[in-house]
Parts: sequence; C-alpha cells; structure tokens
Amino acid sequence: MMDGMLEVAGLGELEERAYRLLVRAGEADAPSLAEELGLTAEAADAALTGMRSAGLVREVTPGRFAPVAPDVALGPRLVRRQETIDWARQAVEQLAEEYRASARRRTPTAWSRCCRAGRRCASRSGTSRTAPRRRSSTSAGPGTW
Repeated sequence: MMDGMLEVAGLGELEERAYRLLVRAGEADAPSLAEELGLTAEAADAALTGMRSAGLVREVTPGRFAPVAPDVALGPRLVRRQETIDWARQAVEQLAEEYRASARRRTPTAWSRCCRAGRRCASRSGTSRTAPRRRSSTSAGPGTW
C-alpha cells in the first residue's frame, strides 16, 4: 500500500487510510471504519464528516458512506495543485531572468576589469591571475587579438 501518496491532494494520513478502506470496501459506517482502522468511534465519525465536507465520500443510507470516485474527488484538487506549481515555476523563471538582467548591468569587479585588459592582478585568494588571450577570427598568429 502507498500510504501518504495522497497528501499532495490535501488528504491527511487518517483521511487517506479511511478513503482507501472505503474504496476497497465499497461502503462502511463509522463503527466498521473505526474497527478496521483501529480508531475510536468518535475519530472515525470525525473522519467521515470531514471527508464528506471535502467531497470525498457520500452518505448512501443514514450512517453508511461510500467513496466518491477518486478521479472526481481528487482530480480537481490535483489540478489546483498543479496550477499552483506552474505559477510558482513561472515566478521562478521570471526571477531568474531578472537576476540575469541585473547581473548583466552590474559594474565589473576590479579583478574582471584588469583581467579583461590582459594585466596580471591578485585575486581575493591572493593568487595571481592573468586573463586568457582570445584569438581573433581574422588574425593569423597565435595570441593575437
């Protein structure tokens, strides 16, 4: 069994266990649910009431509950979660683009200015660095600009 997998759809552990039991059994009342899940009658009744309010179960006869089809009960919840994730992903992409644009506008550091000029300069770690020389696509000799 894959307990906890429906947490993403907004079900708590108890609701998921009760819902899975109802899916397997077809229908049950609070005392049967309590016995099967090792709950008090009050906890089973509260779980059924919560699941009924959430649209996961329906009362078929007084005191007996049946599960609503999983795709009907849980599908819209998953779609809403997916939309939230999609919106968050778009926000991250927008922030990343803003970050890249900001990075392009930043003033170069002293190290990058002297290295771009081809001079030797000291890095923060104390080591000396020289910028690599680029070859021009039109030049014939090595190390020319």
